[in-house]
Amino acid sequence: MIATAKNKLNPKHKAFAEAYLSNGANAYQAALDAGYAESTAKSHSYELLRDKRVQDYISSRRKELAEQAVTPERVLLELADIGFGQREFPAYDMSGERSDRLPSMSARLKALEMMGRNLGMFTDKLNVDAVDTGQLESILAQLKEKKNG
Repeated sequence: MIATAKNKLNPKHKAFAEAYLSNGANAYQAALDAGYAESTAKSHSYELLRDKRVQDYISSRRKELAEQAVTPERVLLELADIGFGQREFPAYDMSGERSDRLPSMSARLKALEMMGRNLGMFTDKLNVDAVDTGQLESILAQLKEKKNG
């Protein structure tokens, strides 16, 4: 989105949009985080989500974030965090209680396997890169002569 005087967001609107994007699209909480009073946050959040400039900004930022979100490097870094158990991840029990815990051993093994395959460590097939030098026909002809002769 190109910022012009006509479609530029004021700082509070921009803060709302950024909070909205970062909190999982909770408009009320985004309004509170942007500095709107609790008594008016609900009505402001509704109005802001209907504002074309805010919609355009959110759409543009979502595209930017999507482009940044999934890269081969990031995937490998996440797999490394899981595989080497270096970071805790949220887990939820049946009652919805959250607790952070390390990845399970099966998750770690799967992540390590995926990284190893990416590095070509575990190939089920033999990869052969061959260049035809013209010698194959000569060798086949020699083999035929030996067989017949």
